[in-house]
This record gives sequence, structure tokens and C-alpha cells, in this order.
Amino acid sequence: MSICKFRFLQYTLVLNLFQNLKTTWQKFLQIQPPQFPFMVLNNFFAWKFSYEFPHIFNFRINFLSMILDHEGQSYNRTSRFSSSLLKSKNRLIENKTSGIKGGIFYSFRNQFLFLLLSLLVLTHPPLLLAQTNEDYSIALKEFETKNYEKSLEIIRVLHEQGKRSYETHYLAGHCHFALGRIKSAGSHWSEALSMKPGDPAVSLDYSRFLLNNGREDDGLLVIARAYELNPRNKDIRLLFGTALLYNGKARDALNITEKLKAEDSNDYRPLVLEGQIYYYLGNIEKAEVSLKWANSLVPNNANVLNNLALVYEKASNQENKKGKYGNAKNFLNSAKEQIESALKLEPENSHFKNNLRRIEAKLNAFSNS
Repeated sequence: MSICKFRFLQYTLVLNLFQNLKTTWQKFLQIQPPQFPFMVLNNFFAWKFSYEFPHIFNFRINFLSMILDHEGQSYNRTSRFSSSLLKSKNRLIENKTSGIKGGIFYSFRNQFLFLLLSLLVLTHPPLLLAQTNEDYSIALKEFETKNYEKSLEIIRVLHEQGKRSYETHYLAGHCHFALGRIKSAGSHWSEALSMKPGDPAVSLDYSRFLLNNGREDDGLLVIARAYELNPRNKDIRLLFGTALLYNGKARDALNITEKLKAEDSNDYRPLVLEGQIYYYLGNIEKAEVSLKWANSLVPNNANVLNNLALVYEKASNQENKKGKYGNAKNFLNSAKEQIESALKLEPENSHFKNNLRRIEAKLNAFSNS
């Protein structure tokens, strides 16, 4: 069976924007209102602005150089003017005085204009950045209140104004994902990743997108790069192991789970992945042990119960091939029990419902034979 069709519902398939955002933005101070975990200070946006609009800052530097040049020219002109005054004995005192006053007034007037304009150039970017920050905050608030289209509209305007950023693309991706537009979500996450290669948050989401849309090789490349840059990030390591499994590298994936289990025996997630690996390798007994251990840590986790059901269903298939029909039926009953428990926790889960129908159909076949 192709691992692409492996029907486990993993904990990794659940996208949690705000958990990702917390990881991504914990190094930045928050600004009002405090419930926005995705805020960034103006000085961060100023850095982004200088990166995206370098010509503005080059103009600022060149403009200051013009001021210095102008002051130098005024100094040289004043020196020459003073020398000529000393040599010109035929000029009237009034002309000398008026000439000096006029030169001084002209110099100060132009310097004042230069300085005034330079101040406008220097202060204009923060105004733009403050507006960008405010617009993004509004877009995030709309997302939090599930007004996804409104949030996207604000982001579109920002993009039309040339204010694209990692943050806007990442948020747009989650808006599209919430609306069921999976391909659009993937496109925005790809853009966000290109702006911040190896970033843990978007690497996790984009890799999941690729793995669940038949692009296992690309998904592995994305998460492998994130793993290189974040070798101690537990979420990255778990998804890296999953990506290895999806690409048929089960033994490499198993090495990752063993290290994660040794680091934290109370984390159920490596056990779930380990159960999936053993399922893939056909070792049903070990898969059952791993998943039962995970279930003991999180007894009300519907996905773990669903995985156990699938393990028992596969065990039934193996026993059926051996002609041990009694054992096969018992395993199916165990599978039904687990999937029904999962449905009690998530009664609207369509995957669980499909699994239950398939298992019941097999049980009915045993009854009719």
C-alpha cells in the first residue's frame, strides 16, 4: 500500500496558527492590543521597510550628502567673497554690508529648506510603517474573529501597495486554509517561506501541505531544511520523521522517534509516529504497544483511538489471510470498539465515520459467510 494513502489521522495534520505564531514571535515585544500574538514593533517593520524599499534609504543618505556638499560650497563661496571684499577698495561700505547680509541670509535659507525636506524624508517611513503595522493588526483581528475574507481583503490592499511580508503571506495562507482553499494556502506559505527560509512555523505548515497533496519529496526537502536550521525543535523533528516515513525511509524515521522518546517519556507524539512506522513495516504487535502507550498518556485523544482501530483492522486482514477467521473477527471487533470511542469524542469527523462503515462492512461479511 502506498504510504501516500496511509490513512492515519495524525496529530501533525491539525494546523494551529496561534501556537505557531507564539513560537515565531516570542522574541518580539507585543504592542496594543495585547491579545494579538502576531504583532511586531515599528522598529522591526522599519528593518523590513529598509529591505523592501532600499531606494528610500539610499535617497536619505544621498540627501544628507547633498546637504554637506551644499555647506561646503557655501563655505568656499564665503571665503572667496571675503577675499574679494578685502581687495575691492572701490566698493561702498553699504554694498559690502548688504552683500554680506544677503549671502548669510541666502545660505541659511537654503540650509533651512534642505534640513526641512530632509526631516520630512527621515520621518516619512515611520509613518508608512505605523500604518502598515496598524493594517496588519486589523487583518489579524479579523482572522481571530473568523472573518477570513475581510482579513484577506486587508492583506490584498497591503500587497497592492507593495507591502508584502512574511507575516502577511503567512496569515493569508491560514485564511485560505480556513476557507478550504488549500492550494491558495500553499501558495502563500510558499511565498512566506521564500522570505524566511527555514522558518519553523511556515516550514511546518507548508511541509504538511505538500505531504498531504502528493508531493512527498518536496515536503521532505522543506522540513529537512528547517531541521538543519532548528535541530532541537521538537515539532520540526517529529514532522521530519513523518516526512521520512512518507518517503519510505522508515528506519531513519524510527531513529528520530527513539531519540525523542528518550528525551521525554511523557510526550505521546513520538509514540504515535512510532506506531505508524511499525504499522508501515507490518509489525502489528509493536504498533499496538506504541499506540496503547500513547493512549495511556492521552486517553481522550480521538486520533490515537482511530489509529488503534486501523492497527486492529490490519491485524484482522493478516489473520484472515492465514485462514484464522476467528482471530480476524476478534480484531475487527476491537477495531470497531476503538473507532466508536473516537467518534464519541469527535462525532462529526468524516474520516472516522468512513472507517467505521468499512469495519462494519467487514464484520457483516463474516456474519454472512
